[in-house]
Order: sequence, then structure tokens, then C-alpha cells
Amino acid sequence: MAHESREDAGTTLMELVVAMAVCTVLIVVSLGVTFAMIKTTNAESVKSDANDAARLAVAQIERQVRSGNVLYDPQHDDTTHDTTLRIYTQANAVEKCVEWKYDYSAHTLLSRSWSTTWESDNQITAWRTIASNVVNGPDVADQPFTLDPSSVYGGRLLNIDVLARVGDLSRPAEVQASVTGRNTSYGYSKTVCNNPPPE
Repeated sequence: MAHESREDAGTTLMELVVAMAVCTVLIVVSLGVTFAMIKTTNAESVKSDANDAARLAVAQIERQVRSGNVLYDPQHDDTTHDTTLRIYTQANAVEKCVEWKYDYSAHTLLSRSWSTTWESDNQITAWRTIASNVVNGPDVADQPFTLDPSSVYGGRLLNIDVLARVGDLSRPAEVQASVTGRNTSYGYSKTVCNNPPPE
């Protein structure tokens, strides 16, 4: 009596179905892990971009303040929650007035400048967006610019605190600095930037 060899037997339908099911599960798990990694990487990249833009803005403000002659008290609008900061500066060896604005509704940090003689020479730059996705709160205490009145610099120490967040990321990136101008308020007119050009 001849016996059929096990090697001659083919794959059964049940074995084929089980193998396909295992392969399908492995593919689905692999795709899920890949998409999760891509999403996490994209979220971190976007957060990094927001953080970089906030750091760039703070670095620009620091440079202007360190070369500043006069710091003006930041102005907070209780209706729009916007905050503006003006600096009379000599950054890059050019005397000019620089204005920074936190646009609360647009979540942006903007900057523009004008010459001290803008009415005759018309040297005015348009508003430029320096950082987007800024999420500082609407209250005065949450604003990105504040002068420290209790500092040893006679109220000329500028505290900068910019919060940037993109999408639904739970924790914003925070960039902080405290800086004072080397020439601030010593012998310079405190009214030179009091007449800004129209926006």
C-alpha cells in the first residue's frame, strides 16, 4: 500500500487564507506606524518653524534695543488687545524709529520703521510679518513687551516674552529675553518717535 508523501501535498485553502490575513495585519500595522511617524515629524517641524520665527523676532528686537537711544512704553489697546512697542535706535549705524506690533486677532508679530525725518524724506517701510502663530493672551500681563519699572535701569529694562503655537499643539514654544539699551534715555529726545507715519 502506497502512502502519499507529505512533500507532494499542496498548500490548503485554509493555510493560504491564514497567511494572507497575517500579511494584511502586518501591512496595516506598518502603515499605521509610518503615518504616525510622519504626523509626529510634521508636527515637530511646524513647531520648530514657529519657534525659529519667534526667536528671530526676539533677536531683532534685542539688537534694536541694545543700540537704542529711547525705549517708549509699550501701548496696549484694551479693545483690540494689540500691543505696540517703539524704539529710537541706531541699529546698523542708522538712526531710525522702529515699531513692533503684536496683532492679537491675526496672531502675528509685525515690524516697520521710519526715519526721524520721514515727513520730508518719506523713508518709511511697510509693516512686515516677522513671526506668525503668536499666541500671547489678550491681557496686559500676557503681552510680549513690557518695561520693568522696578529694575536698576530706571524702568529701561525691556522684558520680551513671545509664545508661538501652531494648530492644536498643546504647549506653545516660549522665547524670553530681558535687554536694556546701551544709550537708552541718556541725553536723547524722548519725543523723536512720537509722531509715527500713518499705517
